[in-house]
Amino acid sequence: MVLETQQQAKQSTESRLVLPANFLANCAFAWAAYHIALWHILFIVNYLQQSAPTLGVWEFYLHFATQAYPLALTAVATTPLLLRAISRSADTISAPIRRVEETLKKLRLGEPVQPVQFRHDDALNRLQDELNSFVEWYEETTRLDASSPEESADYTERSVLKRLADLKKTTQGIRAVGEKLPRRPHLMSPPDGR
Repeated sequence: MVLETQQQAKQSTESRLVLPANFLANCAFAWAAYHIALWHILFIVNYLQQSAPTLGVWEFYLHFATQAYPLALTAVATTPLLLRAISRSADTISAPIRRVEETLKKLRLGEPVQPVQFRHDDALNRLQDELNSFVEWYEETTRLDASSPEESADYTERSVLKRLADLKKTTQGIRAVGEKLPRRPHLMSPPDGR
């Protein structure tokens, strides 16, 4: 019982998103560099806009800092929001990759594999159908490798028929779209209608 709980805890820890520390550190560095550059550009613009400089650069910098401190406070206050948004966006990419890795590992170990289901907001949703098709093909192929030649021929026939049915559906869809399009006169026909 305790062993099962420990294994479940280990699996849930492995399945959670783990961003590389340098990724978030790089994002935080870029955010800080942006705000430091913005701060100093604003300072330079304000300093150059003085008609007759009465303060030295350092005194004017201190004066500017007392006037523009809300900018610095806003940058500091919004940093956690930015890092959270980056973390959530990165999860839409890393979670599907993690699921693909788990599926391929199970295939390699010969374990049964369930169809992969990504979340609707994951960035790699198109990969889901391809991966599931590959897993289905792989399992059929490995099963047939251990079967008789008659079963292998039957599988080939079913595979061809399935692909033909898919092709027929695709062709019907293209025809349906083509029928909805407005008809245009042929570009190569002569203008007088001959």
